[in-house]
Amino acid sequence: YHIVDEKGMDLQTNGDAPEQVTAVTWGVFNDKEILQPTVVDTRAFRAWKDEAFDLWRSHWCTIYSNSSEYRKFLSDFSSSLALVNVVDNDFRILNSESNSLFVRLVEIANKL
Repeated sequence: YHIVDEKGMDLQTNGDAPEQVTAVTWGVFNDKEILQPTVVDTRAFRAWKDEAFDLWRSHWCTIYSNSSEYRKFLSDFSSSLALVNVVDNDFRILNSESNSLFVRLVEIANKL
């Protein structure tokens, strides 16, 4: 996983090394081609972080009126939320809730 706040000052990962690259696929279906292969690494995640936070503010916010609660949320959330990516083929087969990857990510995000 990777997790980071908008400022990028506290990026955390469970990768073995910052330069580790993991090949992943999106949209894998039985008897079909892989729709979008890609890689996940710390450098790419930092770039995605910048793009994601910028898109939320510059594009998604403009869908809503200035007085909209949705616009306020999209404008303000970056100071309190983190961007996360998860690469795990067996995330549903965990021993207990205390070992859950998602519980751990929430704990990390709450420390940001």
